[in-house]
Amino acid sequence: MNAIVRMIKRYIKTPLKYALPLLFIGALVLVSISGCTSPATTSPSPTAQQAQVTAAPTSEASPTAAPTANSPAANAYVVDGMEFHAAPVANPPQALGSSGDTTPAAGNVYVAFDCTVKNINAPTDSNTRIGMTYWQLRDKAGNVYDPEIFVTGTPGVKTFESVDSQHGDIVHGYVFFEVPANHGDWKSLTYNDGGRNAIINL
Repeated sequence: MNAIVRMIKRYIKTPLKYALPLLFIGALVLVSISGCTSPATTSPSPTAQQAQVTAAPTSEASPTAAPTANSPAANAYVVDGMEFHAAPVANPPQALGSSGDTTPAAGNVYVAFDCTVKNINAPTDSNTRIGMTYWQLRDKAGNVYDPEIFVTGTPGVKTFESVDSQHGDIVHGYVFFEVPANHGDWKSLTYNDGGRNAIINL
């Protein structure tokens, strides 16, 4: 005990020029110890970052709305519960009828259109009869052509027929027109049943 007391007295009597360096060294030791015990920060591994990117929600392109029965496509029109389609026919036959004896006049040719009419939900108090004679062809010179009616029974050709339709009924077939061989460009194909007037631009 006397030895410890003598040591303390000796440090107390130590000159200031020796005590200050000792205090400075002690402070450095304390700082270095506290720095070693601070918690280490961890960074996420590359694998974890990739998982976060993958799990993040991605934006999806808005799907293109597909045409429905009541949403006309480029060559389809819906009027008062009926849908109308038409497309030109390449190289239609020039001899029509069951015996092939219906032919165009000299200087004329037959042109044909593949036509479809569907009764989607036509009102029962409207004209629900689907008929070939309701079609008309117009050219850009202002000429109007009515369909050929004596074409039924042409071998290998399904012609457009007339039907008293109900909801869901579809009538499909070729509609023929006799036109000049040197005809100009077509303007439109129309379907007019007295209550509906579907105009299909050509």
